[in-house]
Amino acid sequence: MKINKLQELIQSLSRNEKIYVKRELEAFKKENKYVQVFNYYLKPTTKKLSFQKDISVIKSQLFKLILKHLRQFHAKSNSDFTLQNQLQEADILIKKNLIKEAKKIVNKTIIIANEQENFLVLQKAYLSLFKIASTHNFLYCKKGDLEEYYNQLKNIQNKTSNEFTHRYLSLKLFYNHCKFGEPRNKKEFAFYHKICDELNQIPHLTLRGKYVYFNINSFIYGLDENYKASENALKNALELFNTNKFFTSNNLDIYIAVVNNLSFFLAYQNKFSKADEVINRLEVAITEYKIPIKSALYYTINNQFLSFKLFLYYKENKNEEIITTLLPKIENYLKLLPNNDWYHFYFLYYLARFNYEASRLPIALKWINVLLQINAKEVALHIQCFATLLKAIILFELNETDQLEYFIKNTSYFLNKQQRNFKIETEIIIFLKTSIKRQLTQNDMDKLSKKIATLLKDTHEKRATDFINFDIWLNHLMNMI
Repeated sequence: MKINKLQELIQSLSRNEKIYVKRELEAFKKENKYVQVFNYYLKPTTKKLSFQKDISVIKSQLFKLILKHLRQFHAKSNSDFTLQNQLQEADILIKKNLIKEAKKIVNKTIIIANEQENFLVLQKAYLSLFKIASTHNFLYCKKGDLEEYYNQLKNIQNKTSNEFTHRYLSLKLFYNHCKFGEPRNKKEFAFYHKICDELNQIPHLTLRGKYVYFNINSFIYGLDENYKASENALKNALELFNTNKFFTSNNLDIYIAVVNNLSFFLAYQNKFSKADEVINRLEVAITEYKIPIKSALYYTINNQFLSFKLFLYYKENKNEEIITTLLPKIENYLKLLPNNDWYHFYFLYYLARFNYEASRLPIALKWINVLLQINAKEVALHIQCFATLLKAIILFELNETDQLEYFIKNTSYFLNKQQRNFKIETEIIIFLKTSIKRQLTQNDMDKLSKKIATLLKDTHEKRATDFINFDIWLNHLMNMI
């Protein structure tokens, strides 16, 4: 086992995972080398471990032990795992001839599995009941039970087959999207719509399958820039949610996707108030469905809600609301959000970006420094690159000449190493490098504005505007003349 693999695993653990794993490791008596190695990689130092004998074996075993304890830790919040365990308990009771108790457990499992449309568990549960009815027919089963269990199994088999077809068609669609990119002509759009029609014709589609179908359909219409059709498909999905008791921890992820996408397509049609009304449902969902704080679902909902609110306010030019309302909310949320969550880096960057755009340069620099101090491997590369660039821009505007010279060298080296092919990044670095120790002139600004305007005509270069508002940057520079 390579050292870095063990170290990466240990450092990727959340706070709760670390506490749980360490407690389980400490259960080993005598000289606990596992805990020593765990602590060593939790906070790496230049010091060597006090023992070196069989160290590679201990590391390998520790890696496996950590994975084992992580399985146990996450099993507690996994309803599928709980249901499977219940069926195992029922099987043990059947073997012990405690049929009445076994049936009670199986029937409870069926109720929950039906709510979650968990066909794998349902199949196993009815097989257990079928087994009881066929071997203990006269003692514990009513007349007709055997036939009922058989019909249920047959029905589940049909639904499972339809679900498999549904998943295959969905994968076929997304495989083509990933391989060939977005459809570009009528023929390619016709291929996508044909898959959607095939999805719609699958009989006895589960509720989850229907939601996924509406979501996919809205996605295709969105690519075709038919935003009204996208909106209608997603409204149909929300109508299904309103008429079915479908809200469980297993299915709420689809609801989140539907709400988020509907808000997005409404915003694209400049229906900002409606988009805001729809996205606010996510915040309501936390209390309405009693979602515990710090649960995975809590983070998912907040990530989608806050990121879309940023997008929406930015589209509406509500800069004051972003600074006074949204950014403080994000700051408080970051105290709860795990450090290794992708959205943690995303929100740190946008705290820096929007403070910069509001000319609050010291605050913007503070958040950029927090982001850049995180282990480079954990941060998404594009965020890291734009954060590095934004820091150079802020240092230039703060007139931190000595620090800037050193930082620009590092930034230039770092960006070249990534081979990202963003010409606009190179232009910014060249401009900052040549302007450090001299007064900016109107001629400098005219040349820079022209170069940036030309570069942003390219669709690849234009992606940089998602991270840096070049109009605001140019305005900041104009004020420095």
